[in-house]
Amino acid sequence: MNQNYITLIPTDKFKDTQFSIRFLGPNREPDITYRALLAYLMTDRSVTYPTKQAVSLKTDELFALSFDVKVGAYGNYHMLEYRFTTLSERFAQEKHLTQAIDFALACIQNPLITPETLLEAKTNLKAALQRIEDKPNQSALISAMRLGGEGEPLANFSQGRLDLIDSITLEDITVAHQRLLANDPVYIIGIGELSKEHQAYLEKVFTPKAMTLPAAYRVSTKPFKTQETTKAVKQTALVNLYATHRCNADSDYTALRVMTYLLGQLPNSLLFTEIREKRNLCYSIYSSLVHFDGVLTISTGISADQIDAVNALIEMQIERLRTADYPIELLESAKTLLISNYKGLSDDVPSWMNVVFSLWLNGKSYDLSEMIEEIAKVSAQDIATAAGRLVPLSRAIVKGED
Repeated sequence: MNQNYITLIPTDKFKDTQFSIRFLGPNREPDITYRALLAYLMTDRSVTYPTKQAVSLKTDELFALSFDVKVGAYGNYHMLEYRFTTLSERFAQEKHLTQAIDFALACIQNPLITPETLLEAKTNLKAALQRIEDKPNQSALISAMRLGGEGEPLANFSQGRLDLIDSITLEDITVAHQRLLANDPVYIIGIGELSKEHQAYLEKVFTPKAMTLPAAYRVSTKPFKTQETTKAVKQTALVNLYATHRCNADSDYTALRVMTYLLGQLPNSLLFTEIREKRNLCYSIYSSLVHFDGVLTISTGISADQIDAVNALIEMQIERLRTADYPIELLESAKTLLISNYKGLSDDVPSWMNVVFSLWLNGKSYDLSEMIEEIAKVSAQDIATAAGRLVPLSRAIVKGED
């Protein structure tokens, strides 16, 4: 698929230069949990820098370089990302950016994988997954996606599975690491004071590999499923999941973005105004899209005795979208906020990188004027059409003790 695997955006707007190196592997278990453990191992130590002190000394030498490794999901692909930030060479006393890239390569290609470091990674991953599970909103969201995405990538939680960790061996991780280096398509984006020499160096050390599948897909419609659990928390979490029958590779996806702002992302969105402001039935409520899987989520924190009332009001707001039963000014506000968020991307490097990467995955390039033009053209009829495609897939409730 996309062979243009390096994007460098030269700018002197920032004092730092940031890089993101992203590896795309299969979005399935146990590979996801292997890769989540690899992220901890790559963050920790490497064969070249075998102690935490050695890592610290090297990052200090590279002008207080900071780095992190994390995992996430993009439809059919699971992503492992190595991101680093270092001082722009304009402010440094030497040209150090290629050395920073070499340090990143040492972490990625030769992490220190031993029984001791694997045990530490397992302990850290277990603790992270347990913290997520203890948060009712996140627990409900994971459950709703598992129910509504059964048999498809959406069902897999991108951070791994707690029940798999103990059984993973040193050999499993070693083989998984070898597969990542040998098979994963890689994408690199850099933003800062960059040149053709940096492009050439990256091309020398990273080899392009073709994507075998499109990243984006549309989750299939299934019989509606629901799950209810209880936790010793004060608030009840409710998550509703809908198939949109569109993903961000589709030409008419912008209408769905605007619709989601109108429904549950504006400060005066339909959901917030009708359920929180007018009736005080929830603590918070918002809608969001899972762009590469073609689903919409509505998440809210409520009292347990208000579940039925809130669900009924949610469906009423979706019906209002289908019939254009809302002030036209609200639609214009949604478009204005979405445009404003895109215009602000160049001030937020991580978000800017994510948008450029998402476009690359779909074979597109970043064109702000084109994106703004598409948003401006969205009409009430476009919103009605997008809302008319919504089909409920699942509902997850984590009941509190309120």
